[in-house]
Amino acid sequence: TSIVPMLTKQPSITKQVGNVECDDGTSECPDGNTCCKLPSGEYGCCPLPNAACCNDGHHCCPSGYTCDTSKGTCTRLTSIVPMLTKQPSITKEIGDVICPDSQSRCPDKNTCCKLSSGDYDNETVAVLR
Repeated sequence: TSIVPMLTKQPSITKQVGNVECDDGTSECPDGNTCCKLPSGEYGCCPLPNAACCNDGHHCCPSGYTCDTSKGTCTRLTSIVPMLTKQPSITKEIGDVICPDSQSRCPDKNTCCKLSSGDYDNETVAVLR
């Protein structure tokens, strides 16, 4: 018979609600931004929703505008605005366990435990050998 000590629950991590997940599955951008590929192949964030990602890999334009990389502008009919520069994306925390409330998460190899308050804590899963 193995005896495993009781473990103390740790507070869960509040998920950043509203981040936009990029197509690579490992990067995300703040809410209201658009994921766009950088020249390196990684993702950057355009600080506009539904932006047009320019093929130069560095810039983006508002939704409905066309990139004119030769002039560094965004055009739509007779409207011309300057291009925006993409910002670095956020690396997602891979392996976190999302709790049933979809608002909390626990580190990998932990279990979400619901408290009497309705909030979630996590508990490390002991591996028996």
